[in-house]
Amino acid sequence: MTRLACFDLDGTLTDRDCFVRFLRAEFGLRRVTARFSRMLVSPRTWRNRDHAKAFMCELFRGRDSATVEAHAREFGAYVVQHWLRDATMKSLEHHRQQGDHILIVSASLAPYVAAIAELLGVQYVATELSVMSGCYTGGIEGGNCRGIEKVHRASAFLKTLNIHRSDIELHAYGDSAGDSALLEWADYSHWVGKR
Repeated sequence: MTRLACFDLDGTLTDRDCFVRFLRAEFGLRRVTARFSRMLVSPRTWRNRDHAKAFMCELFRGRDSATVEAHAREFGAYVVQHWLRDATMKSLEHHRQQGDHILIVSASLAPYVAAIAELLGVQYVATELSVMSGCYTGGIEGGNCRGIEKVHRASAFLKTLNIHRSDIELHAYGDSAGDSALLEWADYSHWVGKR
């Protein structure tokens, strides 16, 4: 039977959050802290993870996408060298040895998730930053890849392979509430770390 293994990134494949660390690497601690402080003024924004992600991603408005992608490749290489969880990587390697399809399904940002996926030799879906004329608009394309959106993205990935959900055995790995829908959709759910 065909199998698909879906892995969350932050806290699942890695031992820490990557999103805020990438923002700090790209914009500096002072600018990220200032933006975060502005977000805290609005409970409507910081109480909703999707709104909070969109608010923080506005930092990218006007930034050259090629430059960010170059930084993201360096960041992704650092993540792979230093922040991967040994136990979860053993699971990923087991799926690879079995010939399973492997997909990172992450709310993290696509530029560095793409770099990590390439280095690991797997495929990915992630939160995409909107680009126009080679620059980021400050918006998110297609929504935050979190919660039920993870199921929608994984389902769309299966369609690109011409595979129906009923024809596969699905394993999902996650560590947080943002992964719950994907884990519930899976035939075998694997919680990483403490719940």
